[in-house]
Amino acid sequence: MAPRSPGGSLAVCLLFCFFVARVISRPLGEAVRVADRIAEGDLTVRISTEARDETGRLLMALERMVRKLAQVIGEVREGANALASASAQVSLSSQNLSQGTGEQASSVEQATSSLEQMTASITQNRDHGHRMERMAVQGAATRRRAARR
Repeated sequence: MAPRSPGGSLAVCLLFCFFVARVISRPLGEAVRVADRIAEGDLTVRISTEARDETGRLLMALERMVRKLAQVIGEVREGANALASASAQVSLSSQNLSQGTGEQASSVEQATSSLEQMTASITQNRDHGHRMERMAVQGAATRRRAARR
């Protein structure tokens, strides 16, 4: 048997280590790339993997996370749109109510003005009536005095 050279075993060992590191680091690098894109807000990232090992499962979990985040963001957008629509409706109702209140206030002012005018006219008529009564009483008194003479 021929003695083995330590340099050959070392080369095989290094080659094996390089291969194992590459097999592990390539999917992890893909997972990091995907996570970076998600962190930047890119939810259009698509992940496809056939691997069933830990890194493959990590990539599948990232794909599920991206889909769920996109769904949640869509639901939040729908809620925000519904809220904006409801807010616009409330604003329109508030404007209509404000306009109606302004019209009612104007009507009340007109009615108050009319009542004030009526009150002034009634007061004036009353005062005229009092004067007429005094004049009639004075005229009657003057006729009686004239009739006595």
